[in-house]
Amino acid sequence: MSPTRLATQQYDECRCCGSKTTQNDRRLYGDNNDILHRCRKCDTSERLRRGSGAGVNVDLLDDPLEEPQRYRHSNNLPPMVVSVDNGGETA
Repeated sequence: MSPTRLATQQYDECRCCGSKTTQNDRRLYGDNNDILHRCRKCDTSERLRRGSGAGVNVDLLDDPLEEPQRYRHSNNLPPMVVSVDNGGETA
């Protein structure tokens, strides 16, 4: 059996998108083990403050990865969502 990406993933990476994260972000927004489940590149600041970075399901706010069209006119759109919303092309 080969290990999964999450099993081999470093603690300094976002569990959702794999982006490198800072120790400060992991401490502020991560779970009790300082693991970041969502980061600034794949989620909004508001959702991170409400616990999405720690793996908490934030039902009150739309998930930008699931509903990017709701954030089309917002300056709060994370970079990972911008690239998905632009046809999936990355720079």
